[in-house]
Amino acid sequence: MKKNYYCFVLLLLFVFDGNAQGTPDWKTKIEQLEKAFGIDIYYRNEWVDASKVTIPDTSLPRDQALQAFLAPLSLSYITYRKKLVVLLPDSTARKFASSSEDYGSQLKIPEGVTIIGDLKSFGTQRNATIRGRIIDANSGDPLVGANVMLVGTNRSTSTNEKGEYSFQVPVGLYDLLITTVGYIEERKPVAIVGDGQLSTELFDTTYELEEITIRERAFENNVTDAKMGINSIDVASIRRLPSFLGEADVIKSLTFLPGVSSVGEGSSGFNVRGGNFDQNLILMDGAPVFYPSHMLGFFSLINSEMVDNLTLYRGGVPAKYGGRISSVLDIRLKEGDKKRWNGNVGLGPITSKAFAEGPLIKNKASLALGVRVASADWILKRTRSIELRESGARYIDFQGTIDAFVTDKDKVRLSGYMSGDRFSFAQDAIYSYQNNIYSVSWTHSFPQNIYLKVNGASSDYDFEVENTETLREYIMQSGIHYKDVKADLTYDPGNGFQAEVGVLAGKYNIERGELEPTTISSLEAARSLQDMNGIEKAVYGSLEWKPASWLTLSAGSRYTTFDQKGPLKIYSYDPALARDDDAIIDSTSYAKGDVINTYSGFEPRGSASIKIAEEQSIKIGYNRMRQYINIVSNTAAVTPFDIWTTSGTHFKPVIGDQYGIGYFRNFTKNKLQTSVELFYKEVQNVTEYKNNADLFLKDNIETELLQGFGRSYGAEFLVQKDAGLLTGWVSYTYSRSLRTINGELEEQKINRGKEYAADFDKPHTLNIVSTYKLSRLWRFSGNFTYSTGRPTSYPIDKYVFNGIVVAQFSERNQFRVPDYHRLDIAFSVDGTNKRKAKVETSWTFSLYNVYGRKNAYSVFFSQRNSDPPVTPYKLAVLGIPFPSVTFNLKFL
Repeated sequence: MKKNYYCFVLLLLFVFDGNAQGTPDWKTKIEQLEKAFGIDIYYRNEWVDASKVTIPDTSLPRDQALQAFLAPLSLSYITYRKKLVVLLPDSTARKFASSSEDYGSQLKIPEGVTIIGDLKSFGTQRNATIRGRIIDANSGDPLVGANVMLVGTNRSTSTNEKGEYSFQVPVGLYDLLITTVGYIEERKPVAIVGDGQLSTELFDTTYELEEITIRERAFENNVTDAKMGINSIDVASIRRLPSFLGEADVIKSLTFLPGVSSVGEGSSGFNVRGGNFDQNLILMDGAPVFYPSHMLGFFSLINSEMVDNLTLYRGGVPAKYGGRISSVLDIRLKEGDKKRWNGNVGLGPITSKAFAEGPLIKNKASLALGVRVASADWILKRTRSIELRESGARYIDFQGTIDAFVTDKDKVRLSGYMSGDRFSFAQDAIYSYQNNIYSVSWTHSFPQNIYLKVNGASSDYDFEVENTETLREYIMQSGIHYKDVKADLTYDPGNGFQAEVGVLAGKYNIERGELEPTTISSLEAARSLQDMNGIEKAVYGSLEWKPASWLTLSAGSRYTTFDQKGPLKIYSYDPALARDDDAIIDSTSYAKGDVINTYSGFEPRGSASIKIAEEQSIKIGYNRMRQYINIVSNTAAVTPFDIWTTSGTHFKPVIGDQYGIGYFRNFTKNKLQTSVELFYKEVQNVTEYKNNADLFLKDNIETELLQGFGRSYGAEFLVQKDAGLLTGWVSYTYSRSLRTINGELEEQKINRGKEYAADFDKPHTLNIVSTYKLSRLWRFSGNFTYSTGRPTSYPIDKYVFNGIVVAQFSERNQFRVPDYHRLDIAFSVDGTNKRKAKVETSWTFSLYNVYGRKNAYSVFFSQRNSDPPVTPYKLAVLGIPFPSVTFNLKFL
């Protein structure tokens, strides 16, 4: 006759002596456990070896404390309804499992409880591994960073980039809670009796209060995750922020985060923790992006409609990333809806866009496609400047992904991006540039939570300048081309443990420039620079584990090798002279495929999170990174026409070492997160340009550049609120970025070898970002930013040479442009009151630079013969308020 589980426990109790007897020492320790965890423990005295009794550690979670206490005694236990604990010898437990009596079949699981595992295996194990996949109920897309936890325990995990999770838990009856930002939480009663799977679908909160957040990871990860300096950004939040002319900008939104800044309005790059703009690795589905903007920096290259999630690593960079020393921005593109077709169209003052997604094969393969077209011509023609009225600016881009489950264990993704920009200034020049970025990946799931991902990427960036100035007509072309193959093998059993190993091989081809005159009368001579080529290889591995409930560790290393390849001519210089054209004493020519120079080295990484109290932790970290390519530029901002160069005979790789420590604390059940992070970074072989450097089509560019030492340090403060009607964050950063160029010869020094501020050194930065939910449809958002003006050099005197008045400038970066500050606001109305509507509309009314601050992008000077020696003028790129209205139509 079958009995339920309760009768089974009573049967065990009947043969036990109970919990009221035993040796005094044993009984005392049992009572300590019972009192600490509010449980009743039952056992037989003859199963207890008093000589092996240890002191129970009641500071541990209940299951860990029991396991640690019982292990020396060779005892196991069974739990019922969280209060009743029955002790069994390990050998007896195995006999129960192998006996003819099928205890598993006697279990009666309450109605509505999901069984995980095989009932016949009940009693054979104390812990079980459960795994599954969390997806969007409407689209079938995997949900990255969803939190999966057992209520009432410390067991939890998060889903990976494929929406999959896995972790080890004690057998028993629990409530499994699944949560993620923007979705209705799922709470499932489960009976875990053995290893098994549980996948589920979550519904988005279309008709719930929405949240704005700068991370998609579980909120408590702010405290428990070993890595620091990481922000995962919710793209929906970016779309709700005020933006320039109504176009949501993925890249510029980063500058509201702590430790991130830009040099000014219309700048396409960003600076992280005192690093240069070329020291940031931007990946789009695993493919690098070399120029991330449209319209010379006013708009982001990335279409926000196509982005699923993006993560910025300012510190704690995983070993699988490398090639840049300051940061990594990992952009994952959207996976198309596998159940139904939907899309949207948008119209703004400059940009029009369309997006569509849907199944190619239902529940198996999907397509997502986005397109944007923009033109500023109609605005430029209404300006007062004659030159601007004769100018034009426009761009177009296409972006798409195809995802397919070839089998239940194999997934293939194709990703592509194409763009073209054209900017003409008056009648003098036409600038155009293109990005072509593609990647393909294959992911295979092996048993035992092992995953293999192979990714191939190609990224091509080309630009062209057509000069139409009389007697100087020419076309100049340049570009950078990159291809790589990468393989990652990941073991992710859950419970905070993950191991990863991988390899990478990448090839660079840099076309440094070719100029051709376009008319017979042009005074420009045809010339071209030598291409630069290089091969970068890497092997890496990392571990993350949680040896104790209060400690999380992460460690890894990356070994990289870079080969500078021919064909190339290398010049040799007299070591007793400053490196210039007159100091050339010889040259060596290398054939195609020849290895000219090889650089290599280890890049160790490590971090730890020490939980000092509930919702509080201290984190420490270190990482070393190497960079083998750099931009050659004498401007503070990245431009479409900057040229890259590789490490080689005259330029050693840039090496960055960063140290960090932080304090993290959450309040009100993780709804309010705060953090303070301190960092210090040293950079070897940092590259700077000489005074009066001429970089245009310079073949032996080493005569115009110097290498030296850089350091940066700072403190980052963040307060973030993720729930309620009012959400947002406040961040403040104090940061310094300094350079020292102190060569042996006077010509190899900058500022006489003394330390000076880097071009992007901005000590103080304050950002306030907020959104207030006025009603279910209406929302108000605003952001305010303030930063110290960037360094510059001013003329301090003048002298006359051959009848010409010449300005004498200060040492480099001894002055600053005026401080920067700006306020933006926006009102938006989203959605509809009809729950079964087929179409949704949204309007956004935005005002950029509310009080018309004329922020200085740069300062220039006009020479006059009177005192003062020169007259300064401030160039403000956007010195007036910019209103905009954006309309979006979504087809459901």
